[in-house]
Amino acid sequence: MQADDFCAIGTLLTLWGRQPGRCRPLPAPLATVGALLLGRYHLIRELGQGGMGTVFLAEDQRLGARAVAVKCLYKHRLSPQERAEAGRAFQQEAELLARLHHPSLPAIHDYWSEPEASYLVMDYIEGETLEVIQQRAGQRPLPLAQVLGWGQQLCEVLAYLHEQQPPIIFRDLKPANVMLRRSDGRLLLIDFGIARHFKPGKAHDTVALGSPGFAAPEQYGKEQTTPRSDLYSLGAVLHSLLSGNDPSEQPFRFAPLRQLNPGVPEGLAQLIEELVALEPKQRPSSAREVLERLKRQAWQTGAGVGGGSGVSALVGGGQARGQRAAAAQPGQGLAPTVPAGPLVSSASQAQAGGQRQLQQPALISPPTARAQKPRMPRRSLLALGLGGGVLALTCGGAFFIVSQSRTTNLATQEAQGSGKESLLLTCQGHQGPVTALAWSPDHTVLASASSDKTVCLWDANTGARLRVYTGHQSEVRALSWSPGGVYLASGSADGLIHIWDADTGQLQRSYRGHNGAINALAWSPQSDNSQLASAGDDGSVSIWDGLSGQLLWSQLNYNGRIRALAWSPDGRQLASAGDAGLVEIRETLWWSILRFYRGHSGPIWSLAWSPDGSLLASGSADTTVQIWNSSTGERLLTYRGHSDTVTGLGWSPSLDEIASCSYDGTVQVWGSRSGQLLGTGKSAAFQALIWWPSYTLLATGDKGAHVQIWQISY
Repeated sequence: MQADDFCAIGTLLTLWGRQPGRCRPLPAPLATVGALLLGRYHLIRELGQGGMGTVFLAEDQRLGARAVAVKCLYKHRLSPQERAEAGRAFQQEAELLARLHHPSLPAIHDYWSEPEASYLVMDYIEGETLEVIQQRAGQRPLPLAQVLGWGQQLCEVLAYLHEQQPPIIFRDLKPANVMLRRSDGRLLLIDFGIARHFKPGKAHDTVALGSPGFAAPEQYGKEQTTPRSDLYSLGAVLHSLLSGNDPSEQPFRFAPLRQLNPGVPEGLAQLIEELVALEPKQRPSSAREVLERLKRQAWQTGAGVGGGSGVSALVGGGQARGQRAAAAQPGQGLAPTVPAGPLVSSASQAQAGGQRQLQQPALISPPTARAQKPRMPRRSLLALGLGGGVLALTCGGAFFIVSQSRTTNLATQEAQGSGKESLLLTCQGHQGPVTALAWSPDHTVLASASSDKTVCLWDANTGARLRVYTGHQSEVRALSWSPGGVYLASGSADGLIHIWDADTGQLQRSYRGHNGAINALAWSPQSDNSQLASAGDDGSVSIWDGLSGQLLWSQLNYNGRIRALAWSPDGRQLASAGDAGLVEIRETLWWSILRFYRGHSGPIWSLAWSPDGSLLASGSADTTVQIWNSSTGERLLTYRGHSDTVTGLGWSPSLDEIASCSYDGTVQVWGSRSGQLLGTGKSAAFQALIWWPSYTLLATGDKGAHVQIWQISY
């Protein structure tokens, strides 16, 4: 389990009495990664552990591989009294949430109990807790506008709970139990383990429960908790967010807020002082009243009202963290943004307390616009660095020609006859294995990367090598062109991303993308989008503004390396895969998980979307290629023609064929619907493949330092 997965397992914290990252290991867990519960819930990975159980990320195989969270309470090795208390609280949480419906409450999908364990299936919330956000900010005061927005959201959900019949008292409102969802900036309450119904006439609560510093005095057995008890906790939370102080250090003693943070308006400081009054009668009468007063404060300070749709921005640990900008509220300036990490995690968090800090990239100079290059003539063909002989493959009406010349720089011959013969050009360049290939968007230039630390650009009109980029200090593993073809991104084994001008070869940006080798880069295909995705050996996927080097989003929750990335053709989804052997699909607005594809028995090395986005192919170390319906996650076909790791994939423009290359030394073209082999080419072990989107050309790179273009004629 990754350290960052501890950031948001909220439903464990109070009920199981342990904080994430400080819990004892569980003896012989009954549910483990890979298990299938009820023949339906497939456990993908651990999100965190508590003293009595574990929370898992799972996929619901009955409902389109939907991502859910499964909370497991283990009863073995508990005393009879502990078992009864834990089981009662666990069941209460399920029963309470099952009948509540509010945007700030997680939905319950399933609940069942077995002799040795109980299970609760609920919404998978991808975000991070307010406690994590405070930690990343170094326990400094958070922005006033953001806190006002959050306060209004908390008032709305508290009002909903308190207006139930009978009222529901949450009793454990604190930053660790409030999740900020990445997809929409919505706050959610995530732990109902000690919530209870208000019972009129009862003198005090049966059991005194709560979190020191945030729990109202009456929760310690003095009298029964009421809705005003939650308002006390709300005041403690707001005071903590605006001051940076931890109220658990001095329970019931709150220093004057304006002394700690002079930027807090006097009216807001007065409201918070009333909220944390020791006597319940001195507090505001209801969450609705507090909501209206917070709205007035928001308008008076120009912060706007709501805060539900924005994802706010913070700076923590002395490092600026670039994130997607929040939608401006009425009267509110656009604020810098803060991401959210999950009932999962955010890779952007500080190393202490199960988090890590992302580094601010070093920037070089602003980019400038560049004119487009002319398109390649239809009758041109480039053949780069082939080894010997001529290979012609015919099958099913397709005619494949691979030509090999001497090691001269350039050789040409005219196309003849029916068009099944083509102009052939041969050239050479790299001094080490070719690791990545990328066609320019206008298809006039092919870029190749190599373990020799260089990137070469080849002119598709003449076969001439246009330039060699030598800026990297270690093996270059990844390439991607910007949508307009002006810039080329390259990633290397030392974790650096370089953005350079394709015309001049001048470095435009350089920033450290990962703590380890970069294995994949993918620029968004949308022409108006500068987002660049990267993935590496550190198990993370990051999204950058490729031109400025600003980090927009990052996620570290994988088991092992991430080896492949692929944007859908419309740029609305991003697929990633690696050593875990599963494909993860995210939407690209808020980076929420849409679905998983599971089927490989080994690491996944390659991904490719079909040109229309309806299908996705994945190639693996298990020697297979699998084709998936991108909407449903259904596996449509498994191709077993290779005998070693499948390292590259490409779709024909018609969707009818797929090309795959492998360490077995073959490139194979086969039917995407039938799986029937149509043709095979051989060389040294192949490491990269790309199909020209507009023409019948296929490029490959191998360990023999060759770049090859294969022509497919019909």
